[in-house]
Amino acid sequence: MYYLNSRLILMSCTEEGFLRSHVFASLLEEEVSTFIGESSITTEVNQMTKNGMRPVHPGEVLKEEYLEPLGLTSAALARALSVSTPTINDIVLQRRGVSADVALRLAACFETTPEFWLNLQLTYDLRKTEIERGSAIKAQVRRLSHCA
Repeated sequence: MYYLNSRLILMSCTEEGFLRSHVFASLLEEEVSTFIGESSITTEVNQMTKNGMRPVHPGEVLKEEYLEPLGLTSAALARALSVSTPTINDIVLQRRGVSADVALRLAACFETTPEFWLNLQLTYDLRKTEIERGSAIKAQVRRLSHCA
C-alpha cells in the first residue's frame, strides 16, 4: 500500500495473478470500503467506464503526484532520467504512453517499481479502448466453445 499526498494507491493481485493498482481520490473510509473499480485519480467524471470512473493516464499521476509536489519540471525530470525532454513532456501531456524503458527509469528515480508505471499504462489503455470500442468489439467477436 502506498500513500502519495492525499491519495491512496493499493496494489493487489487479480485472480489471474496480475498486479493491478487502485487509486483513490481521497482516504475517506466510506469511499475506500465501497470502491471496487480499477483506478481513478479524481472524482471528475468525463468518459465513464462500467465502474463509474474515467481512465487515468500515467502522465496525470506523474504530474500530480511527483512533478508538482517535488517542484520538478519535465526538463529536470528528463535530465534525471537521461531521456529527452519531449519524451517526458509528451507523457505528462498524455500524448505518449509509458514504455518499459521509461517505466524502469521512473521506478529507479522515484523508488517505485516498473510494474507500477506499466500497470497504470495498461489499465489506462484497456479502459480507454473499452470506452471507445468495447461495444463494437463485443458485437463483432464470436465466442468459441471449448473443444472436447
